[in-house]
Amino acid sequence: MNKPAQINSGFDSGPSARNTRSPLVYARHIPVIVVVLIMTAILVACKSEPVAKPPTVKVTVVEVAELPTITIGLGDQLPLLPEQADVVYSDGTAGRLPVSWDVKGIENKRIWEHTTVNGTVVDNAEVRAITHLIEVVPNREPTGDGVGGIVPTDDSMAGLENLEMEWSGIEISQEVREELRAVVFRDDWISTAAALGGLLRYNGNEYLIVNGYQYCLANDIRIPTYDHYLALLKATYTGRLFAYFIERDLCIQVDSKLYCRPDGAGSVESVSGPTRMKVLEVSEQKIAVERSETVVGPDWSNEDVRRLEFLCVDGKWLLASYGFEL
Repeated sequence: MNKPAQINSGFDSGPSARNTRSPLVYARHIPVIVVVLIMTAILVACKSEPVAKPPTVKVTVVEVAELPTITIGLGDQLPLLPEQADVVYSDGTAGRLPVSWDVKGIENKRIWEHTTVNGTVVDNAEVRAITHLIEVVPNREPTGDGVGGIVPTDDSMAGLENLEMEWSGIEISQEVREELRAVVFRDDWISTAAALGGLLRYNGNEYLIVNGYQYCLANDIRIPTYDHYLALLKATYTGRLFAYFIERDLCIQVDSKLYCRPDGAGSVESVSGPTRMKVLEVSEQKIAVERSETVVGPDWSNEDVRRLEFLCVDGKWLLASYGFEL
């Protein structure tokens, strides 16, 4: 009887070949073995050489940016102060931090003079100081002919007849001479007050301290309001001189009331004889004059000589320069 044919499955079922496997079987497992070996090598390397962590660097505030000056009107309340300030850190980066302001004693109160408010900026446990300047500025800008059509009162020229002048040099009309004389009269009044005080009559019992100066309540029919004071300046000066006397704040306005600086120490000198006016230059826009006069004191006298330059502005002659820098 014939035996059935045997199929070769790749394995020898005989006793002598039970432990012998085909090379194809081992080939199938090679990739897995390689991956396991690589992962094992990586794990061993990681354990033997740990990765070092970068050191921690403390970043601190090295600069707090200066805050711009806040400008307020005379007698205004303290304005809102910035809640944050710009800062620069030690690593060069920029940022913003909250500010704590010390407003004790000035909060919700009117401010009469330049004020510096102190504050602090806190970053973690580090505290840095910061300041903010509050500048008090009166309303100084007149408009139009005087202020809103206001011009100096006739009373403001009382005493003009006492200013005697002698003219020489280049000939100018009598009308222009009288106009220049009025300008010089007002300038003498204003410039003397700038040096010694007492521009206006005032009530010494009612006064304010503003930016370190005492101002008394004005009571003078010649200059009844602050607008009339600005009109007086505008009828007298132009250019640098106008700006100079505006900045001097000889008068201020508070609650629609006019205040002025009181008299100072006074002066013991006076002018002897007429004021001499020698016309040096004349054009349609400019007149230059050499002004000279004899000034006397208790036991001395000397000649005061200065150059005055007048400019024609909108058909009016105004004093523009004393011939020297103020």
